[in-house]
Amino acid sequence: VLAYAGHVGIYLGNGRMLSALNSRSGVTIESATYKPIKSIRRFV
Repeated sequence: VLAYAGHVGIYLGNGRMLSALNSRSGVTIESATYKPIKSIRRFV
């Protein structure tokens, strides 16, 4: 899980993440570096 200021996303690999910025755009695949990353957490 990637955490940004005011947003989180699920890392998919190859610099991409799963994101839902708002209900209008739905779930999308975005660049993981679109904003500065505040923290990264791994869940097993």
